[in-house]
Amino acid sequence: MENKQVKFYIVWICGLLLYIYLVIFLWEFSKFLKYSNVVETNKQQQLSEARFFNEADIQTLSIEEIKIRIISINKQQLVLNEEAYGPLANDSVIVLIQVHKRVEYLEHLIYSLSQARNISQALLIFSHDYYDNAINDLVQSIKFCKVMQIFYPHTVQMHPSEFPGDDPNECSQQSSIEGNPLSKCNNVLHNVTQMKHHWWWKANMVFNGLEITKHHQGLVLFLEEDHYVAEDFLHVLLLMQESRGNLCPDCNVLAIGNYLKSFQYFTYHKKVETEPWYVGKHNMGFAINRTLWTNINCCAKSFCNYNDYNWDWSLQHVSSWCLKSPLLVMAIKGTRVFHIGNCGFHHSSDDCTSVNLITKVQLVLKSAREAHQLYPTFLRIVKPLLLKRNHLSTNFHSYGRWADKRDHQLCLNNTLPNR
Repeated sequence: MENKQVKFYIVWICGLLLYIYLVIFLWEFSKFLKYSNVVETNKQQQLSEARFFNEADIQTLSIEEIKIRIISINKQQLVLNEEAYGPLANDSVIVLIQVHKRVEYLEHLIYSLSQARNISQALLIFSHDYYDNAINDLVQSIKFCKVMQIFYPHTVQMHPSEFPGDDPNECSQQSSIEGNPLSKCNNVLHNVTQMKHHWWWKANMVFNGLEITKHHQGLVLFLEEDHYVAEDFLHVLLLMQESRGNLCPDCNVLAIGNYLKSFQYFTYHKKVETEPWYVGKHNMGFAINRTLWTNINCCAKSFCNYNDYNWDWSLQHVSSWCLKSPLLVMAIKGTRVFHIGNCGFHHSSDDCTSVNLITKVQLVLKSAREAHQLYPTFLRIVKPLLLKRNHLSTNFHSYGRWADKRDHQLCLNNTLPNR
């Protein structure tokens, strides 16, 4: 009888403990669900804001409304698809793309990026100087890797009747071109001067402004909306980085794009050359790291005060006259970045559809793939360079249109302290 009572009490106590445990578990689980709902609600709210309320027609938005949205987006720094692909590794490649409003080219670039091997490990940062719903929708539709958008705030679109836009008190474009007094009447092609401002701002944001890049030590690859990449561009870029110690320890820029008119992968696909930075060869598809950017950023005055509206020629000036060690490039001979922009400020064509050129590029890449000329396993250097100060130092001239002191100051204001 006593044994039965003991067993009864044991069962009763175990049941009571189990009941108490179940009550505590349900209580904690309900709190978790409540917290999850709050987090999900906040996340959906952030995502809705980051997608710029695309149901609204851009034409109905005031300039002030767009400004508020841009400020909010730049502050949030939302990374799309991060849940699917995980956080950014400190040595991952960041692909930094400067975007204006040529959506037809951007579509082709995004398609080419989607075909690249290991693109899921990269972060694409689209830096815009024009707010456009069609472009926003296109970028936000990307599902193959992590994506971020940032917006240059001091645009012509945001300042249509004042500097840095069209200041009515400035002299006319026609008089400045005919009389050629560009030092006195210089800021007349604002979309052009905007490109230099935008380039400097986006580089500062990525290296010194974004939270996600705070500890990043990998490569940042510079592209533009009218570029097209080969499927092995990341493979080649990382192979160049890995080989730099043996092939060119002093090279501080890696270039995977060039402007060759003919593409011979059979001859060039494993070859790299080393030489001082030169705008006409190395301003497309080049990558740098934080160490070099820190040195460039210390030359902000040299970049911002140089009377040339081109960011690349201004960088050439920095390399030649400010950096202790000039920009030294290791460049792949067989380009992995193609320029498909037939039409733009610097380029004109009767055919602005880019279909013919893109077809040509795709055929070249198809032939290279079938001939097993992509994805090299090693690189071989050609024309070994005798390291010396860039012989182009005194051999180039300024294109002007950057003498306005307001441009100088705005550029310097966009400079962030090095981390």
